[in-house]
Amino acid sequence: MTSNRADRTLRLVATAYGAAIRPERFEELLTAWDEWFDDVIENSEQAFDEVSTLFDDALLQSDHLRSALPSAWEEQSPVPTILVDRAGEYLTANKSAKNLFDEEGLDAAQTLAQRTATTEQYGSGKHRTFRLAGGTSGRRFLAVEASVSSAMTTEYPDAQTAFYLSLMDWPESFEAEMVQQLDLSAAELRVARGLFEGRTAQEISDDLGRSLPTIRSHIKVLLQKTGTRRQTELVQFLTILRQVSVGATSERRTENTTEFEQTELTGPSGRLQVIRYGAGKPVLYFTTSSRPEESAGVRNALSSAGLRIIAPARPGFGESDPVEGDTSSALLDEWLDMLLALTGPNPVLAGHREGGIVAAQAAQRILSRGDTIAGLALISTGAPARDLAQFENTPASIRRSFLGAHIAAPALRLGYKTAARLYKSSAVGQDKIIRFFHKDSPADRRKLVHPEFYEITRDLLSYCFQNTDQIVRDIALWGSDWSEALDAVSSAVPTIFIHGTDHVFHLWENIEGYAERIDRVSICPVHDAGQLALYECSGVVAEAIAELVTSNGPRAKR
Repeated sequence: MTSNRADRTLRLVATAYGAAIRPERFEELLTAWDEWFDDVIENSEQAFDEVSTLFDDALLQSDHLRSALPSAWEEQSPVPTILVDRAGEYLTANKSAKNLFDEEGLDAAQTLAQRTATTEQYGSGKHRTFRLAGGTSGRRFLAVEASVSSAMTTEYPDAQTAFYLSLMDWPESFEAEMVQQLDLSAAELRVARGLFEGRTAQEISDDLGRSLPTIRSHIKVLLQKTGTRRQTELVQFLTILRQVSVGATSERRTENTTEFEQTELTGPSGRLQVIRYGAGKPVLYFTTSSRPEESAGVRNALSSAGLRIIAPARPGFGESDPVEGDTSSALLDEWLDMLLALTGPNPVLAGHREGGIVAAQAAQRILSRGDTIAGLALISTGAPARDLAQFENTPASIRRSFLGAHIAAPALRLGYKTAARLYKSSAVGQDKIIRFFHKDSPADRRKLVHPEFYEITRDLLSYCFQNTDQIVRDIALWGSDWSEALDAVSSAVPTIFIHGTDHVFHLWENIEGYAERIDRVSICPVHDAGQLALYECSGVVAEAIAELVTSNGPRAKR
């Protein structure tokens, strides 16, 4: 490496480790990464070979490194925490705990002195739980005992034990937040609540009347969905969520909301959850970056347009069982025929964002074997990237993501894992990530002031962050040359692009250029809209899909 490249590479790797330790530094990581790309862009693939191992190591070591951070935990930690000295006496509490005690009218030292030890233990027995109670409200708390971190002992050398506190109540609003953020099933929620309230796996098994292996299986899924490694960390994670819970979710508009039903398919790799709603023309609908049931507004619009939606939750998301490797490939390889059995003959295939590419690939397979479809609808998908130069006019962060997905996947994975960790850390972290992902899109950023679109964006990110490795695969797919599948389908059946004219990931002019070449391709611009076009103008999207095939043949371009 040249001296300049070596310096930039060292800064990049140092920043990567810093972000692995402190998620709030992930913007620094992306900036350093962008500068590094600018320096080595002519031979970036070879250059990345020099640092890829170090990025992989940063991923593996991030949890360990975070525990060694000498930060001001008293101010920053969202978990109410009390430190106890070697004699078992109250030493200090962080800001979150002090605020909690003030709200409840409690004296921290006195409350801790009256703690009652429970019999349950976790793991090797090093982590015990205690019950605390008192104050003006009389509410109970759970205190999980844990070892102090080096960050704590740096400031308080006499600290022996840390107690992570959680309110013991489990209101409906908190349960709704759990479903939104973690996409938990009803069974997983019951197990999470049992752990949160201090019960052991055996006690939860007895309470719910389910076998101990079943409970342990649910705990394993909870660990995967929360990104924690052991049961004690899971309890601490639930504690964090309870403390930063807003207490009540914003009201959702429910008038005339189209209800959906769930169907479960079974295949060699397990279960696939399928959402169905509406009546009329069948539409096999793929979405990789949002929940298959979509928002109530989208369901209402599609149903009102006379469409019957069949939408799978991709493997590893929703109620679908996970698979090894790429989930989009799994949908096509294992589940396509079973999904077509639900749609019936001659369906429309449609997809949102990366799901449009999956829809095009599915359509190509169906047509190649002599079966028929009514058409293909691509919602906010964009035209195929025949080469990466297509992204030259996009914002730097977007160009960086597409380049990274192809030639620097470990770096992009680290960026998304850091973003996901920050998103899950607190309400403040969640808000920061929501706004970050729209900072380069003025059309979408303007919509965030509206609670409904803020909530929709939050739901999209919560769903994506269930599997950050898959996000990187999705971006690589979205920035790939999938023109072979699209050319084959669009030359045979009516195809429509439904796209926000202010979309910054995939530019409207690229779609216009593609549509000009093929007669059977039409375009439906959603004016003054970006990535949220489906949610801003659900009626326009639904009408365009419903009119995709008419008695007069393909629709005119518009």
